[in-house]
Amino acid sequence: GKRQAHPRFRQMFKKFDLMNRKLQEVLIAIRVVKSFVRGEYETEEGCLSLPGVRKTKRYQIITVKYQDLSMKSQTQTFMGWTAQIIQHEIDHCNGILI
Repeated sequence: GKRQAHPRFRQMFKKFDLMNRKLQEVLIAIRVVKSFVRGEYETEEGCLSLPGVRKTKRYQIITVKYQDLSMKSQTQTFMGWTAQIIQHEIDHCNGILI
């Protein structure tokens, strides 16, 4: 899949493109509004910004609020790999590298 964070827009809004087999969407001004603690797990992630992999904690299930390209507010729950990708990219938008 393809993920791309745009941290240079961080002060105005958070935006990233998320495309995988199940979802192709642009999420603007995204924020996690709920994470399910029982679903927290430790994993290793790689990143195009850094060589190698690093340990990090993620949530198996998250609910996020964001705006779509039409600037319509959306709330959606994501699980598994898609939730992990979103958390990774939100970290980038917030200036955090794993």
